[in-house]
Amino acid sequence: MIKTISMLALASVAYASPAASQQFGPWQSPINVNDYPASGAVNTPAPEGCPILDPYTQDLFIASPRDGTIGSLDIWRATWNGDGWDTPDNLGGPINTVDAEFCPTPTRGRWLYFVRRDGGGDSDIFRAKLLPQGEISQPTRLSMQVNSNADEWSPSIYEHNGDTVLHFSSTRDGGQHDVYYSVNFGPAKKAPGLANPGIDEARPNIRRDGLEIVFDSGGDVYTSSRASVYDDWSAPVKIDIVSTPAGESRASLSWDGTMMIYGSGGDIFVATRKKVTGKTK
Repeated sequence: MIKTISMLALASVAYASPAASQQFGPWQSPINVNDYPASGAVNTPAPEGCPILDPYTQDLFIASPRDGTIGSLDIWRATWNGDGWDTPDNLGGPINTVDAEFCPTPTRGRWLYFVRRDGGGDSDIFRAKLLPQGEISQPTRLSMQVNSNADEWSPSIYEHNGDTVLHFSSTRDGGQHDVYYSVNFGPAKKAPGLANPGIDEARPNIRRDGLEIVFDSGGDVYTSSRASVYDDWSAPVKIDIVSTPAGESRASLSWDGTMMIYGSGGDIFVATRKKVTGKTK
């Protein structure tokens, strides 16, 4: 059953104190994933994008229409081998279909959230369970409290005290992408501080403590933060070191926050930073 929660409670379901925040150094120059010493052919002449890392294994999930694709766009997984990523494998059915699947998001609890565009129409968020022995449950579409008659992209999940907090972008309010959030798959609301009229803010990914978010706008990667989850998001700032004329999209953060992986010009890149402190209550 979906819980009824006040606006204050909606803010408090995340890690709710600045004392729980992580402090990091600056992002370093990015490298192409194919340049890792033991990487296979992650990037190919086909466009690769929508990258994200598995929080358990650091396996890399991407979307690509590369050779072997079932539909117009499929989700692929590249295994982390300790010194790079192997050549990706197609996830196959029931995730990939003759339609377009993209924006994969593996989460704790072995869920895989992703986006499917049925028959070339609007795109919605689905989820499936990653079962033992590599099996995957039949995907289900999230409720119309999350999805709409417009596009929904890039689901991003974190958990706290049994609550699931979902962030994503949607064009439901006038055609541009804005960042929305939903608690326990209840009614979606705009993320406070991130709605800028006339400006796309698309494909968000939120750090697991709820205090940092990255997204793309105008082909560049931006970041925003907040001291606590009771606050609005700060004014977005472009991450210059990863933003180029090639065009960047769908940045995502690793489980520990020290890696940012993103698409640029049809290839996947990784930037890293060091954790300076990690305070807990």
